[in-house]
Amino acid sequence: MTLSAPLIATAVAATLATAGPINPPAGPVAPTGKTTDQIEPRIPLNQETTAGDSAAVFVITRPGSYYLTGVLQADAGRSGVRIESDNVTLDMMGYSILGTPTSPNGIDIADPEFGLLEGLHVRNGHIAGFAETGLDGRSRASVGTLTDITSSNNGEDGIGVNSGFVMTRCIAEDNDRFGFNVNRDCILVDCIARSNSDDGFNVNFINRLDRCHSVLSGGDGFSAGRANRLTNCYAQSNGTAGFRLTVDDCVLIACSAYQNRADFGTTVAGFLVNTNSGENRGRHTLIDCVATENDNGFDVNSTGNFLRGCRATDNVLNNTLAVINFSVIAGNVAPVVTGGSVTASTSAIANISQ
Repeated sequence: MTLSAPLIATAVAATLATAGPINPPAGPVAPTGKTTDQIEPRIPLNQETTAGDSAAVFVITRPGSYYLTGVLQADAGRSGVRIESDNVTLDMMGYSILGTPTSPNGIDIADPEFGLLEGLHVRNGHIAGFAETGLDGRSRASVGTLTDITSSNNGEDGIGVNSGFVMTRCIAEDNDRFGFNVNRDCILVDCIARSNSDDGFNVNFINRLDRCHSVLSGGDGFSAGRANRLTNCYAQSNGTAGFRLTVDDCVLIACSAYQNRADFGTTVAGFLVNTNSGENRGRHTLIDCVATENDNGFDVNSTGNFLRGCRATDNVLNNTLAVINFSVIAGNVAPVVTGGSVTASTSAIANISQ
């Protein structure tokens, strides 16, 4: 089809009307996009931004979002990173903080004014080889998150915090004391303690643990103080107890203890509910818990405790033929168990000894 002159003129005018300027504006060409700092303002750890001192390679003294730019090797006698400010996020970016036999802590949370630091978030990295603790916030760290942190081969604890932390997918392995040393009001989810010399999880007051796993601890898999709540946790092959409940008012739901046992001279219980003494008042609640192939399945030697729907199978004292699925003293609500002087029952809340 052949366009008439008026139609051609109209089309040319429309094209010219939508086209940009032929000549660029005067002056140098300027960027039109946003920089990385504008999109996510973060501060690299280096001697210009976080200068160290005689006690630590890097020291964070101001709020902000910080990140590692590579593997950090701490010097002899110095910690890796010390945090002295509230509202700090440290992204390890998948890198490691490594120590020497005389380097105190991998990450040391220490307020120089002796307050509790809040709003601390550390994620995504590995800490190893320090003389004391991998991440040490036992005195000053209050309120924050730890996510995807592995802490191993340290001279004391893997990870220690004071209060108000949420820990997710953290691992503590081959540390010379506790895997996790937690004071109060913390939540731990999907965390693993493995082959630590003392307890895998040492949790003091009013903490909650969900889907945590302790294996091959020299001490207890889980040592719980007052009013802790553990759900779906698993203790295997620990040295002194799978789960040890002290003080009072803990709740365990759907937890499992497997093959916690000693070779000679010591009886290791899957679930050990300790003797009343001083403030140790018992009153623990165990619901739908399972003990299999421990020296003693459920060793309940304090009063005022409640067991419902718990199952014990093949718990046999080492080097003997003695089956000890339940050993429960009088003064507890724990029907259909063997041992102690608890009266057998056909109650719907009965426990099962097989």
